[in-house]
Amino acid sequence: MKRTKRFTISALAGVFVILIVTGCKKSNDSNTTRISATIGGTAWQSQYCTGYNTIGWTNLAGYYGKSGDTSYIAIQIHDSVKVNEPDPFYITTVSYTKGDGTHYVSDDFAGGHGTLTVTSWDQTNHKIAGTFSGVLYNYNDGNDSVKIDNGHFNNTYIVY
Repeated sequence: MKRTKRFTISALAGVFVILIVTGCKKSNDSNTTRISATIGGTAWQSQYCTGYNTIGWTNLAGYYGKSGDTSYIAIQIHDSVKVNEPDPFYITTVSYTKGDGTHYVSDDFAGGHGTLTVTSWDQTNHKIAGTFSGVLYNYNDGNDSVKIDNGHFNNTYIVY
């Protein structure tokens, strides 16, 4: 099961990049779709975001790109998650990929730990918001980790 979750995370990360690069536009409205966090002590905020819900999972991705530094955060939330009940990355997943391709995951298989809390979820209008924080570990090197604090997401998503 852990290998399946690990594969799913990697596959979704690739899909997120494709969706972001091909189909997103920058939003200047601070009340719309965004993902932000403090990563390793440095503020990070998405320039572009996307989201979709399919087969019981809501998947969100935020992309940040500038010359020499392209990164993204992907969030996966199962439909069974309850509003205002923190999940210790048991049925939720957060991943962070740096511009050099280093991929960090919250998956317990890699040693990640922390929490994600959905603070509002309007399944009729396809809007979700919440917070997250924790330590994510390098997918390929369990000795390498990154700390994420003050993570926030406020996204719309489409349903397939």
